[in-house]
Amino acid sequence: MYIIVCIFFMVNLLLAKYIALVRGGDINTKIADIISLLIFCVLIITKGVNSLTIIPLILIPIYVYMSLIDIKYRLIYDEYVFFILQYYIIHAVILNNYSIKEIVIGALYPMILMSILCLATGGGLGGGDIKLFTLIGMIVGYPGILLVILMSSLIALLYLIIPLIKGKIKSLKYIFSYGPFIAISFYMFVFLLWR
Repeated sequence: MYIIVCIFFMVNLLLAKYIALVRGGDINTKIADIISLLIFCVLIITKGVNSLTIIPLILIPIYVYMSLIDIKYRLIYDEYVFFILQYYIIHAVILNNYSIKEIVIGALYPMILMSILCLATGGGLGGGDIKLFTLIGMIVGYPGILLVILMSSLIALLYLIIPLIKGKIKSLKYIFSYGPFIAISFYMFVFLLWR
């Protein structure tokens, strides 16, 4: 099982790098590779591989590259979302035997909530963030997605405290990349809270 996970991890590492380079994402791929490998090693050693962790483990490179591109360009490429969706369908239907109802409820809740939030803030939340929350909702379901949303908001708030104190944030229209906070909260949920 570990060998298969390692092979898929490496394939996704190459895929994530390829998408970043083809789309013109000017990020340091060596740093992205090192971050991906470190996270993978720590999680596989401390948590192991089971039906709940297998897909999140092999998706680490996609999330790392996606987060670094989001930080630099404030974009979440559809190609990353598409590949995450494919793996989540495998995870939900084949590995964990989720019902269609669980998948739909898990996806609809964040999609509706985040779309309302996007409209209420005048586009403060991007479409990529909404898609990412929707995908994560498919995998963690309801009420798990509520915890992921709450954790991502708290982590983002912690990140924003220093600029707020220094006076760098002058209005509620402060723009920052939210994708990395979503990814971090998802992995915290999967490896710390999900049973």
